[in-house]
Amino acid sequence: MKLEKYISRFYRFSTLKEVGKTGTLALSIVALFGLFAILFLPSTTDIKEFSKVSPGGLLTLDATHVKNDDAYFHEFMKRIKKNDDVLVLGTSESGYLDGYNYWELLNADSTLEEQFSVLYGAGRFCERYIPSMVNNPEIWKDQKLLVIINPVYWREGLSRFSLEYHERYMNEGEVRKARSKSDRKNDFDLLFGGSGVGFMKGQMNVANNWIDHNVHELYYGRLHHFFGLEEENIAHFTGHSPRTGLQARTTPELLTVAKSEVLEDFNCTQEFINTGDYLMTELFLDSEYRNTALDYFLELCQQLNVKPTFVIGPYNKILTEKNKQQAIADQYAQLHKDLKSTFDEAGFPYIDASEISDVPHSFIDKQHHSKYGGYLLYKTIKSELYE
Repeated sequence: MKLEKYISRFYRFSTLKEVGKTGTLALSIVALFGLFAILFLPSTTDIKEFSKVSPGGLLTLDATHVKNDDAYFHEFMKRIKKNDDVLVLGTSESGYLDGYNYWELLNADSTLEEQFSVLYGAGRFCERYIPSMVNNPEIWKDQKLLVIINPVYWREGLSRFSLEYHERYMNEGEVRKARSKSDRKNDFDLLFGGSGVGFMKGQMNVANNWIDHNVHELYYGRLHHFFGLEEENIAHFTGHSPRTGLQARTTPELLTVAKSEVLEDFNCTQEFINTGDYLMTELFLDSEYRNTALDYFLELCQQLNVKPTFVIGPYNKILTEKNKQQAIADQYAQLHKDLKSTFDEAGFPYIDASEISDVPHSFIDKQHHSKYGGYLLYKTIKSELYE
């Protein structure tokens, strides 16, 4: 009864009138704060503290900045070009590997002048950068790249549009803007339109991006900074570590330890064998999605005078043969030939790392190389680029 009495009281006209006055006053205060921030406070996009970052090269940056193609990503790209360094583009095989992945060892090698920055992630194949290359060609022009081509990306599940990866890596607003500029709209729709991304979802993403870049920046960014409140601790940039530790990491004893983590006969870990799912998956060599992605990326590299070196990565041939899957081994051999032909026709240099496919202890599963495999890749890349 008390609740009913309260409700009837609350909905009296006089009560609602008072609530309306309070709400109007609150909205007015919020609006005044916003007007004050616009007129008198600097945009946080203008006070980004790039100066706090070492003037030297940058190793990587928070993935959100790459997705949004924002000022942080542009600074990252400018710094790489200014220092005449190399940007590595890879997928999940290019993550941190306890100091043993190829780019970690290249950066630890004091005999090399160039440093290697890296962007990597599962599903982060070269098509993820196409909208940025279309929208902001100036940050890509004359950039030196080392692009890892993992042949496993022609298999089922990775050779077609993935809504999961699209939402993880692509900013819908940037995609739509790039499409409007692209002269390959049908290919753009194939790579980024995917039937799973509906119009309403796209509109919601655009609205969310607008709120992030305007409303959030206005009230959280400018006013937060004005009142001296601590900002969220985000590692926007990661700098390079000192060029040390290569010899200590690559002693025969430690390389033997690294090899011991992998079963020689299966060329993968015991943990992976225990899953029971170690059959290799067939490839789709004529995948329209994957081949279009590579072709479009190559075309933009030509237009922007980007200087890529492609690395044709290995696959787990030993596991394939152990499983008696000769037809799949033949597919990988054909893909290897096709990729070499593609890069030759495009006029871009490539490093053939496929010989690692036959080396025991070089993989941990179907598609990711091991620490020892990372070391072998380092040796191959260094030999091709610098020796």
